[in-house]
Amino acid sequence: MQYDVAVIGAGPAGSTAARYCAMRGLKTLLLDRRRFPRPKTCGGGVTTAALNAIGFPLPADIVRGHIKNLCSHIGNKTVRISHTRVFMITVDRSEFDNYLVKKAVDAGAQFHQDECVTGLAREGNVFSIRTPNNCYRAASIIGADGVHSATARLTGLKNSRKNCALCLSLDIPAGLDNRQSETIQVYYDLVPRGYGWIFPKGDRISLGVGGFTGNYALLGNALQKVAVIAGINLPGNIKGYYIPCGGQTKKCFSDGVILAGDAAGFVDPFTGEGIRFAVISGMLAGETVWNCFRNGLSLKKENLAGYMKKCHRAFLRDFRCSLLLSRAFFSLPSAMQGLLFHNADNYSRLLHILEGRSTYRKYLKSLLARLPKYCVKKTCQTQG
Repeated sequence: MQYDVAVIGAGPAGSTAARYCAMRGLKTLLLDRRRFPRPKTCGGGVTTAALNAIGFPLPADIVRGHIKNLCSHIGNKTVRISHTRVFMITVDRSEFDNYLVKKAVDAGAQFHQDECVTGLAREGNVFSIRTPNNCYRAASIIGADGVHSATARLTGLKNSRKNCALCLSLDIPAGLDNRQSETIQVYYDLVPRGYGWIFPKGDRISLGVGGFTGNYALLGNALQKVAVIAGINLPGNIKGYYIPCGGQTKKCFSDGVILAGDAAGFVDPFTGEGIRFAVISGMLAGETVWNCFRNGLSLKKENLAGYMKKCHRAFLRDFRCSLLLSRAFFSLPSAMQGLLFHNADNYSRLLHILEGRSTYRKYLKSLLARLPKYCVKKTCQTQG
């Protein structure tokens, strides 16, 4: 059987792309190298903006926590923000991802598990996709197979780890009171150019650290500090994982191929949020392929170029401002941390971005407007 589109990788980007294509009548194959539900190391935070992008409610048993409060720490400075709305939920990624796959299958996608892609070859207008057990044929490919994307490597769209952050995280059983169950903790002074976190997940918590350093030992020491704060003993052999944080890869499409999610580098450079942009880019990738079929267009790269324009309008344009904020924050930590943390309102505005109610562009403009007043205040404090 020949498919109209083969989606490689069944995370949020892949399952969303497969669901979109299948709903519109395309013969859709969804492949993943693992068997679902599979373990997935991740903090498990899903922002309100990501939920809005998903477009359908999640079952109550998948949602582990409703987050309304943020507590940020740097040195001896703590900023506590109580929000009036839920700005994030927490999930177990194995359950969350499995549910999104089921939605794709319900829409008509064929899901083949335990299928590690080992080869991709273009034969005329059709791709041959090889796995250890099978060979599939498809007119187009959506690569959503993560930061180590085989699709990118096999099609010449290879990216590098230059703009990747290394993370360590794990879930640990813990008893939380009502206040703790609605609060995330963020620690900015544990690792250079990164942060640590504690996310509540019902009867568990997620501990993690991440930063732009390839030093596993450094991150391990930082994670131990987070564990001490949480009053928890760490087990041994905690696995690390990479997330892209540069905004995007240089090339995200070629003839018949589109990359989405982490495979394309679509992660917020400042917060590390990826699920929202995985879902949006998966949907836009599916839409781009479907438009070619609907309008009788070839799947040449010139007909897929609209994908990047849509991603630019949806989030990449704002990623530039996020990247600017990230570089300023970690390059000039004293100045930026003072500017952000001297006033809880400055920091709380970040939550509006997580809700999808504001953008980094607007946030930077508001910071610049407050900069003169902050500088005057600091000058008076110094002279006083």
